[in-house]
Amino acid sequence: MLSAVNHYYKNILHWKSSYLRLFFSVIIIILCFIAGAYPDSFITEDNDQSRLFLMLLPFCTGLAGLYLVFRFLHHADFSKLFIPDGILKISVKRIFFGFFLWLAIQIFLEIIMFMLNPDDYSFQYDLPVSWLWLVLVALLMIPAQTSFEELFVRSYLLQYFYKFFDNKFVALCSSSVFFAILHYSNPEIVEYGAGIMLFYYFLAGLGIGLISYFDNRMELALGMHASNNIYAAVLVSYKKAAFDTQPLIEVSSMNVFASIALFLIGIFIFLLICKYNYKWVLP
Repeated sequence: MLSAVNHYYKNILHWKSSYLRLFFSVIIIILCFIAGAYPDSFITEDNDQSRLFLMLLPFCTGLAGLYLVFRFLHHADFSKLFIPDGILKISVKRIFFGFFLWLAIQIFLEIIMFMLNPDDYSFQYDLPVSWLWLVLVALLMIPAQTSFEELFVRSYLLQYFYKFFDNKFVALCSSSVFFAILHYSNPEIVEYGAGIMLFYYFLAGLGIGLISYFDNRMELALGMHASNNIYAAVLVSYKKAAFDTQPLIEVSSMNVFASIALFLIGIFIFLLICKYNYKWVLP
């Protein structure tokens, strides 16, 4: 609960956080990210699982880079990107709760969309055995990808935004803008338009950020984000999606406005259930 301990936004007050350290940290993280993209230049195998692996590998090396700079440049315990000062350990149970709750909400909302627009859905009944390998790669790699995005954008950089602006809401919005910009190279930007998609990514960043803001820790958001991306990579997706994979169910096209509305409904349900389950004391 927010009243029990300091808010995790304020963890930055407990580690060495000069802006010079931020500069060098970002440089190191970018170099680690680039190093993870290097294997893509000489691995020529072209299938869903290899493409997904190579796409996500930079996030794994970026996450390693984030750990290194936080541990050895900021001289801080890596857990302080997950939980506020005053809480002793990371809750794996919270991660799984966030994962399966968002999965259930996605399936529920997808059923509604299917009932409204059944002709938009095509089921891949003859998926090869390689799809199981795709599921395995997704389960192993996507949590690293989403953990990097959550910990780097909505914890590490967010705490710097809080330090600079001294305002939690401005820090949250700033991190959401940055999150949207990070997705500018996604194929949806070209397919559906930069303006509406960047707005969608901003709302997604804001919604996920609110989970951590109200829970005062990162685990629920880590589980929720991983669930969202695994669902999109292997279960239900649409053409020209960020994940270039063959899912179990394919939707003919993305209705951006419907997707925004469904996300807002879904995140409201998620927050409401978590508030009840964890007895949040909201600010």
